Amino acid sequence: MPLTYNSTIEQERMLPMGQVCKRYGVTDRTVDRWLERGIIPRPFRINRYRYWRESDLVQFEQTLALERDPHSRPSRPLETVRGPGFRSTGSKA
Repeated sequence: MPLTYNSTIEQERMLPMGQVCKRYGVTDRTVDRWLERGIIPRPFRINRYRYWRESDLVQFEQTLALERDPHSRPSRPLETVRGPGFRSTGSKA
């Protein structure tokens, strides 16, 4: 039997934890820490899984970009999300 949601959620794109991690280039533990610190919006729980509305994440990214520079449009909000101490998995320069 399919799950039913209220009309607002039904029209929104919902992202599961894996897609949120991929979006920000972090692990699920990092997202958990962000939730504990109130950095990222709270997800919806459906059964035991967590889902974020894409519109909430976009608004979150825009807010971060405006906090960084209120006169510019967000070009790469992920740099702000990652913050100091982020270690890239890329080259070992």
